[in-house]
Formats: sequence, C-alpha cells, structure tokens
Amino acid sequence: REEAFVEDISNLLNTYEVPNLMQNADLVGIFENIRTRAKQAGMDGTKDTLYNFFVQEVRRNMHVVLSFSPVGDAFRERLRKFPSLVNCTTIDWFTPWPQDALHTVASNFLANLVGVDEAVGTALPSLCVLLHQSVSALSVRFLS
Repeated sequence: REEAFVEDISNLLNTYEVPNLMQNADLVGIFENIRTRAKQAGMDGTKDTLYNFFVQEVRRNMHVVLSFSPVGDAFRERLRKFPSLVNCTTIDWFTPWPQDALHTVASNFLANLVGVDEAVGTALPSLCVLLHQSVSALSVRFLS
C-alpha cells in the first residue's frame, strides 16, 4: 500500500501525471475550466492539446514536499526502486543547527508579531530554541 503511494509520487515527479488517476468525466470538467486560458496561450482546443496544456500547468505549479527517514533499509530500497526520488528532487539533509542560528531564525520569524506583549515576544525565540533542542534530544533518545 505504501509502495503504491511512492510509485504514484515517482510518476508525478517524472511525468507530472499519475496513470489512471482521473476518469474521462473528470477531464471534461478540467478541460472546460482551462479552455479559455489554453486558447489565450495559442492552443487549438482539441482534447490532446488541452490535456498537454493541463500537464504543463501542473508542471509549472506543482510543489511537493516529501519526508523520509534515512534510517534502515526501506529508504535505500525505495531510492533503488524509484530513482526519480533522487533525480527529480532537491534533497535537504538536515543536520543539527547551532543554538545561535536557531535563535536568529526564530527572532526573524517572530519579529513582527502583532498583539503580543513585548516581554513575551522577547522570550519566544528562546522558547523556540528550547523546544527544538528538546525534540532533537528526545528523538535521539527514542531512536536509541
């Protein structure tokens, strides 16, 4: 079941399509919604050109965020079975952040809070750092 989902994601990353995802009735509604924009883009309005326009729009607007644990064989096996998870993505390996970097990021994101007492606003970045570090420490403890 999970592998079928990963296969669908792999297809999306490769071709921006999932085979057999939509019925013809679904496509009729989509074509009606995009026909005007497709004609403005110079398409002739045939079924094939509308479908290609739809896929181009999906490609232009689609953003996918995936999260996999690199622990164990499952991750390695998925990468072998579905190479688009590597070839069609940007991989961010998250490593521990220094405390001052965590504090700086939290301070920047929380700088313009409206309706928050100044003392609370000043303490929030330190709380964010504490929470982040606590979760990291508990994750290490949990996984050991």
